[in-house]
Amino acid sequence: MELFFACFVCFLGLWTPAVLAMGAKMDGNMEGGSISFETPTLDDEDTYSPFMPADLKCDACRIIAAKFNERFDKEHKNRKSLKKGGSLPESDVIDIVDQICTDPFENVGVKEINGVRRMSAPGFETADAPGVMQGGGRWPGRMREMCSAYVGELGEDELYDRWKKKSDIENYLCYGKGIRGYCKIKTKKVVPKKKEEDDRPQKKDQDSKTRAKESENLKREAENKMAAAKNKKNAEKEKQKEEKTIHTNQADTKDEL
Repeated sequence: MELFFACFVCFLGLWTPAVLAMGAKMDGNMEGGSISFETPTLDDEDTYSPFMPADLKCDACRIIAAKFNERFDKEHKNRKSLKKGGSLPESDVIDIVDQICTDPFENVGVKEINGVRRMSAPGFETADAPGVMQGGGRWPGRMREMCSAYVGELGEDELYDRWKKKSDIENYLCYGKGIRGYCKIKTKKVVPKKKEEDDRPQKKDQDSKTRAKESENLKREAENKMAAAKNKKNAEKEKQKEEKTIHTNQADTKDEL
């Protein structure tokens, strides 16, 4: 028993300094003894614009691509007729894409990691990284706007066909050209350290009104894009309905003859 107690005391003597050293390394000093995280720093554009900031578009694209991958994969696995090949009906593809782009995008926001702003979402690589996430606000709308922009530019069928080739659409959607090349452009925005006092002059009321007007114009433009994408989807559904009606009428005429 005495031997066990002596060994235990020796263990404490070796282990305690190591733990204290780890704490000092994590905290940077031994005074506070805690780790603190700051909320992401946002400028006026980040706060008021309805569009995704350039430095966050790559992460946003990858999050959207993951949603396409997850949903298409789920639909194929749940349908026995598609396990040996085949494709989803065009009307189903349109509905699935529409559901993805109108998703509430809950728990999606921006997080500051090692001084760099990153998007965070459930299942994404930054989800478990230490930091305070700022979600809600305009972030869900920005995700929906980006998703609708992809659909308007590429079309539902193209997105689905690209997924079918490799069961992964991220490389096509985020590492291509133009609207598909956000992850090829290096636009990381390093967050400056916060000053104790902001010595910048106060902005005039006129500047605030101008920003509000610009923000409203951008919002209206985004709404128009989403409306155009929705009209396109409705037009395609009507076209399919008309084709089905014509086919039925032709079949009835043939039967009468």
